[in-house]
Amino acid sequence: MQETVQQVTEHADEGVRFTQGWGSVGTIVVALLALTVALIYNRRTLASAAARHRTDREDSWKRHRTDRRDSFNAQVRDAAVGVSTAVIEWGSIASEFRVTMKIMADSLDEGRFDNATQAENHARTRDDALRPAERRMRGALYTVHLLNAGKHIDPHVSAMLTTVDELRPLLNGIDYIDTSSVRSGIDTLGALWDSLDDAHARIMNNAREHFTFALPDKVGDSATSEQCRCARRGGVGSGDRGA
Repeated sequence: MQETVQQVTEHADEGVRFTQGWGSVGTIVVALLALTVALIYNRRTLASAAARHRTDREDSWKRHRTDRRDSFNAQVRDAAVGVSTAVIEWGSIASEFRVTMKIMADSLDEGRFDNATQAENHARTRDDALRPAERRMRGALYTVHLLNAGKHIDPHVSAMLTTVDELRPLLNGIDYIDTSSVRSGIDTLGALWDSLDDAHARIMNNAREHFTFALPDKVGDSATSEQCRCARRGGVGSGDRGA
């Protein structure tokens, strides 16, 4: 009976003894807790990184679109400046040409100069000055025409090209020893210049208004605010001519 009680006591003591099995259970519990914490932390980290990536991607795309737009607008503005330069050059030459034609017409009426010599001089001016300027103007117009087909510029470019097509037949058809032909040429050339000048002013104003340069943080702000003023000789002023 005594042995039985002793054995029971020993067995009871062994039941609460800390063994290697309990240590393994504790290690597993700590590992599970660490894994759970790591998973939660990594999930938050990955979610934050994904959000930053989306934001960076959206910002990068916005910058890309802004850069592309600004690059295109710069090309249109440069082409518009090319048109302006060519038109002003042609207008200056045409203005002087009209003045000399008027002097020649007055002289024809009074019969006080050599018709053949004056006709030859005007034909030389037409071939050596007006036509090269016309070709440069046509080339500048086609540059804008091929670059942009929008409603703000292309209709005016097309109108100018139509007017330019009328210049050469007009100049070739003037009889420089016929007063009526010379005066008619002066009037028609002046009307064509007014048409070119008006369309040219509209192109410049619309290029200024619709093809501006905008910084990325000020996308909606226009870089220019003053009305386009073009110095031209022999033509009408630009006024306030928009679309």
